[in-house]
Amino acid sequence: ENVLSELQQLFVYPNPVKNLFTIQLNSLKNESLKFIIYNLLGQSVGEFELTSNNLQLDLSYLSNGVYYYNIKNKGEVIERNKIIKK
Repeated sequence: ENVLSELQQLFVYPNPVKNLFTIQLNSLKNESLKFIIYNLLGQSVGEFELTSNNLQLDLSYLSNGVYYYNIKNKGEVIERNKIIKK
């Protein structure tokens, strides 16, 4: 099965985020997905395993600004977007 088609039901909110950030997947079928946050220099500033369909992250440790995230399945980027931290 194509993981990309499963991720069509991916919700990442709120954006902009103050502290708590939620990643909600429609279905996670025994896939080991990673959620990685990068700063504007391309440096990883957070890496999380997506082990459930609803994951809440505390991003209070990040400075205010723009970040990018990737969701990876077996090392392959299957989703990317940006996060604004306020």
